[in-house]
Amino acid sequence: MFNPVSGLGVELLDCAWYGIDFQCGDFRQDDDAFHDWFCKWYDSSDEGNAVEDGLIGLIHCATTIKELDTVRVFSVDFGSAPVESLLELLTVFQAQGIDKISMGTFLPQDRWSWLG
Repeated sequence: MFNPVSGLGVELLDCAWYGIDFQCGDFRQDDDAFHDWFCKWYDSSDEGNAVEDGLIGLIHCATTIKELDTVRVFSVDFGSAPVESLLELLTVFQAQGIDKISMGTFLPQDRWSWLG
């Protein structure tokens, strides 16, 4: 367990940048802070401008929340987004009063099958 954001304990499991699953208690995606985070790091027009190294520096997608027993899980494909995008998402958890999350790649690999 480590605390990259004050007041938020993170259990970091094996993970892949293209599919990080977040498991927590009462996270809400209808929150303004989450919406702002998503809009900042996702380009729905798919016309992002390349930044350093020819990458656009954005996430590819985020799933909706799945209810599993007593926890909620959702995934983010961080694409070519910088680590800053992850740290900002952790502050969204913290702002919602969540004090502990698990972060790793533990959902089935077909999580993106709905994308076609």
